[in-house]
Amino acid sequence: MNLDPLFIFMQDTELVPRSTRASINSISVPAHGNGVSLGLSTSVVELFYRDFELVVDGDARHYSIEGGGTVWELRLNTDWITEGQTVTLAYSGSQALRFEATPVDNNSIVTPRAVSMVQQARSFCMHFNMATYTVLLDSDQWAPGDADPDLFNPTGLTTPEDLDNWMDAAEAFGARSIMITTKHVDGFCLWPSTVALRDVTDATTWWAASGFDIVQAFVDRARLRGLKVGFYFSAWDRAFEIANPDPSDEAYTGYIQDLLTELLTNYGPIDEVLFDAWGITENFPSYTKVDKASTLALVRSLQPDTVVHFNDYNQVLGDKDVVLYEAGLGPVIEMPPANNRLPARTWMTPTNTGNSWFDDPDHRVNYLTPEAHLERIATAFSRQSEVMFNLSQDVTGLIDADRIAYLAAMNHTPPIQ
Repeated sequence: MNLDPLFIFMQDTELVPRSTRASINSISVPAHGNGVSLGLSTSVVELFYRDFELVVDGDARHYSIEGGGTVWELRLNTDWITEGQTVTLAYSGSQALRFEATPVDNNSIVTPRAVSMVQQARSFCMHFNMATYTVLLDSDQWAPGDADPDLFNPTGLTTPEDLDNWMDAAEAFGARSIMITTKHVDGFCLWPSTVALRDVTDATTWWAASGFDIVQAFVDRARLRGLKVGFYFSAWDRAFEIANPDPSDEAYTGYIQDLLTELLTNYGPIDEVLFDAWGITENFPSYTKVDKASTLALVRSLQPDTVVHFNDYNQVLGDKDVVLYEAGLGPVIEMPPANNRLPARTWMTPTNTGNSWFDDPDHRVNYLTPEAHLERIATAFSRQSEVMFNLSQDVTGLIDADRIAYLAAMNHTPPIQ
């Protein structure tokens, strides 16, 4: 039986101080999650932090202890037990206890890459794509698949170096990674594609004047700042559906996978891929219309170290590395629960409503104060969650100085420890 990672514990054994303990019986069981549950043979009123040593791969870890009676729990907080690790628990208290220990319940193996992502504490996301321009026409955050490509005209982006403005915004927030909407629901791609039905080269006015590969510039400028890079990618493609009414599963899957192959082959190592608009409502393609299993396998083959997550409103790990909480929208739980055990990300917008992903100047008056956001950020941190804050470019392709200052005003809460 594969017992990876291992948790070594003393089963049905009387515990005595380490200095006097002789040989003990031990067995190994899988340990997933971020803690250890203790079942005591005798009810006790108190257990003390100093009485236990929790060691992971030879290193003693900080933990909290809570519970009562015969059921207690040692939690590692944001330091999870991951694949391939050996966990040992030792007791040195004065009480003579007999106990059984089991791993804290979890629904999947926690990956080291997920732990690393959550421990970065803060990331920054920008919705910049065709809807940056169409939102001014109808306030709809979803651009149509047949919008005039020439609407896309970021006059502030004349050279790749202009994207340093985006990196300034990320750093103002204190982010350690940055994400861009490579393709949103309308299907317009921010890179020159040999596959896509619509991409930046179709924005003829901007492309003729100063066009360049926005995705390449994004990756390059982020790397120069030492920021990790993430790609947002919508599986729903309204342009494809217009060109291919009632497409077969094979055709839709093939088109999406061809786009992903370009994205995940041409730009070096990518730290995160976030899938959206897929499988959760009747508007979006199902997980069979765009085949989820083979698409995920493709991503893993092209970028084996990337963190993969789905905005699927499903707070279990399953086939993703972290669970995602999209704060303030519809059926979504706004924050991870207080007893969250899983690597999580809380995705916030300035208004915490669905009208401020892409920048809409009419909604800037609804921005919450930095102080209000700081309270929510602190709550997310306390629940084992990283925070990704979304604030997006205006039609020039830039984020103005006032809104960069707004981000900086939130850069005060200490990161997760």
